Amino acid sequence: VTLWRLGALNPKLSPSQRQDMLIKFREWHISTIEKVRKARSNNNGTSSSGVKKGDVEIFPGFKPAIEACSLTWEDYTIPG
Repeated sequence: VTLWRLGALNPKLSPSQRQDMLIKFREWHISTIEKVRKARSNNNGTSSSGVKKGDVEIFPGFKPAIEACSLTWEDYTIPG
């Protein structure tokens, strides 16, 4: 997941490429949380979500990559 953050920080990405990455990272993040919920629910044999609020809050997942997509390089001159 750290590598995706570095990829999102690429100053050569166009705004549309950065937006595409943002959408994909959000999809992957939500998908991962849903898989954990499903697995915990099946293991516990209960109908509850199986994921505590704290679990979701402390799970870093794709959050660093999602945040990196909002950074811009407009204030920085990149030679070349």
